[in-house]
Amino acid sequence: MPTMINRQGFTYTEIIFVAFISLFFGGVLMALSMTGQRFYLTSDATVLVQEQARQALINMTQELKQADPAMIAANCAGNACKFQVVLGFGVPPCGAGVACIGAKDAARANQSGWRLRYRLDNGQVLREILDDNDLLKAGTRVLANHVNQLLFSYDPTDRIVTVQVETARTASQLPGRTVSVTPTHTPLAARVRLRNP
Repeated sequence: MPTMINRQGFTYTEIIFVAFISLFFGGVLMALSMTGQRFYLTSDATVLVQEQARQALINMTQELKQADPAMIAANCAGNACKFQVVLGFGVPPCGAGVACIGAKDAARANQSGWRLRYRLDNGQVLREILDDNDLLKAGTRVLANHVNQLLFSYDPTDRIVTVQVETARTASQLPGRTVSVTPTHTPLAARVRLRNP
């Protein structure tokens, strides 16, 4: 005679217990996934801000190397630096045998007596072109965003300009919009020895 197999199934308590355990582990996996994604987005945004600040330092360094030390000494301190560069010798508009000091305009033409200015404005590092009356001309560029501090100092003995850039990006500005507002600071610095006497 064949034996009967007991096919009662699971009790209600067993089903509730397994469902609870499954939900718990599913929630833990979801929380880990969301934390990983938030960390990735935060890291990506921080790298982007650092990259902009680094590129701004490179641009400033290249132009500051060509600066006229006389103007740097008087106009390069705090969060702004205004200066002129040596455009060349005997180049228009200055004439033959004369060192032409000024800046290039937005069309890249030499302008005697004009100036360049780096400054911090609402978290942006700006590169501005000023005429010989210190009036702002076309050609302003944003070199970096989310900058917390921009400092210039000049050592006339060694003819070295020090530029310090500190970026700060709060978590509320990052993709994912977390509620934390803890800033992440990234100090960068460059020391530039002026080439021109």
